[in-house]
Amino acid sequence: MDRTAILKQLERILASERFAGSERLCAILRYVVERSVESRPETIKEYAIATEVLGSAPDYNPQVDSTVRSHVSRLRTKLVEYYAQEGAHDPIVIRLPKGSYVPEFDVRAPEAAPFPAQEALGRSRSNWRRWWLVGGAVVLAGVGLVAALVLGGVGAGARRGEKESSVQTIGVLPFAEFAGGENDGQTAAMVSNKVAAKLSESQTRIVGGARTASLQYRSLDLKKAGRQLGVDAVLTGSVQRSGDRLVVTAQLTGVADGVQIWAGVFERSGQDHLRMEGEISDEIARSLLERIRVNRPRPAERNPKAMALYLQGVELIAGDAWASAWNEDQGRRFNQAIRLFEEAIQEAPRMAAAWVELADTQRRISILQPGAPLDWMDRARRSVERALEMDPMSARGRWLRARIAMFHDYDLAAAEPDFRRAIELNPFEGDALMEYADLLFLSGREKEAVFEVSRALEMNPMLPQFHIALGLYHAYAGNLGQGVMEADRALRIDSRLAVGLWLKARCLAGQGARHEAEAALRQAIEAAPNDRRIQAHAVYWYARTGRAEEARRIIEEMANSGQRGRNAHYVQALAAAAQGKRDEAIRHLERSRERHEASFVYLPIEERFLSLSNDGRFARLAGSIRGAKIRGADSRS
Repeated sequence: MDRTAILKQLERILASERFAGSERLCAILRYVVERSVESRPETIKEYAIATEVLGSAPDYNPQVDSTVRSHVSRLRTKLVEYYAQEGAHDPIVIRLPKGSYVPEFDVRAPEAAPFPAQEALGRSRSNWRRWWLVGGAVVLAGVGLVAALVLGGVGAGARRGEKESSVQTIGVLPFAEFAGGENDGQTAAMVSNKVAAKLSESQTRIVGGARTASLQYRSLDLKKAGRQLGVDAVLTGSVQRSGDRLVVTAQLTGVADGVQIWAGVFERSGQDHLRMEGEISDEIARSLLERIRVNRPRPAERNPKAMALYLQGVELIAGDAWASAWNEDQGRRFNQAIRLFEEAIQEAPRMAAAWVELADTQRRISILQPGAPLDWMDRARRSVERALEMDPMSARGRWLRARIAMFHDYDLAAAEPDFRRAIELNPFEGDALMEYADLLFLSGREKEAVFEVSRALEMNPMLPQFHIALGLYHAYAGNLGQGVMEADRALRIDSRLAVGLWLKARCLAGQGARHEAEAALRQAIEAAPNDRRIQAHAVYWYARTGRAEEARRIIEEMANSGQRGRNAHYVQALAAAAQGKRDEAIRHLERSRERHEASFVYLPIEERFLSLSNDGRFARLAGSIRGAKIRGADSRS
């Protein structure tokens, strides 16, 4: 490629309004581009950027200082935004691929369409954070059932046809619920989830996700939201239930001009809510795809029976299995779901989604069911590997494999690449992002972990789970006052948030504020009496404050009810440590590791075990977590 043309494009970018006032980002971009065109890409390293461009001291350590990565992340975002607007018709595209500081250059054909922001966003981790934070619908599953009545569509003509055919990416925002009944919120979520799933089956690129998305489209500038999502159009909708009647209205709005491309009203009546939701979701997706004329290769033929079995299995295990103790009904539902997924696989052996859900159900049984054989996790591992053989691009499959590596195998090094890939493939998976941030913190990369969570909160401060994550990181580091502040921020968003009360109780306990900690813990127990984290902290707190009998009672209740059997030894280790029974605590931690209890992975940063940190046996246990860094007393402020 012509060197002069690249440098001319560089100057065009640096002189743009988008880069005005961003002196450091401009300096980094100039440095990496000029080094590349001088045929010296091997010199473009993080250390060189830090010392030669940003003026860092010679002792700059990339392992502990994320300054360069933070700036380059922002630079990637700026480039995406520039090419999505001011540089939409520039002849040369300069991009910084994810995981590299060496730029890439592409020449556009004269008649090329505007720069595909979606493609660039796929390479930019800073922007996938932005995708996730606007809100969306988790792509779970979908199945073609029977048709519904469609009312409308809008406009026609050559210009409209061009607009429709230009829609290659769609952002699915969470549908709104209108007055009707107590289940409206759940119905709206299910419908938007299923619509996103059906659209994704058509090979349309869908941006959706965040299970706890707090934004509704009624409060959004759709053009701005679409640009942040990096999509061509935004799908919004509303759901209203009145008695046996379900009415869904959906609209597709173009991001470039804010003009409505398509709209429809869909109605069903009856008692079978799942059937009604499925039929309407299927018809919305079919009608929308016909309107936008998606010009893509036809996907492989779907097996309707397999898809129906798969959907039934997903519905059976939907919900938060962690919120209640394992019981006979839960066991029945999980075993029935496994049979449904296995039947779906018999019908369609290459159905990756069924393999993934089978693996996750097997994993959850291994974790949740008291006394479950350890080979359940081996089954889950085999199933997820089969899923990824069928579909290496399965975000959920990558995430599931990362979770097994992190929480069962205690191998952070093996989990990290799959977490990264899962988030690249589905930027809307908030749990994956938080678990990845936990991995960074456990690995000793505290600044990177805090950056990930803080970046999320910059984009949307109304996400309480990220305040909780940030508060925990402060607690692990010994900054308990900051932990309380983050808990209060989360509670201002949701005053009955049990995990917020739990974090507050935990931090206040560490500060020695006994009465306040007791009150917060009592509120947390009232809000979620079966939450494993709350019960574990109650055991620790009661043991620490001389109420060993109360702690023992909770442990027995957890064992008798089947509540979190996999963490039984970890919880008992907390109680023993709180009472100064070092040998007993170590014995339970050894058993915790043998049983592959999920909480064990947090041992290297667990501040409640600080009294054990100078014990060689504790160090060996914490050191068995591959890639983790132990936080001792000297690392806490």
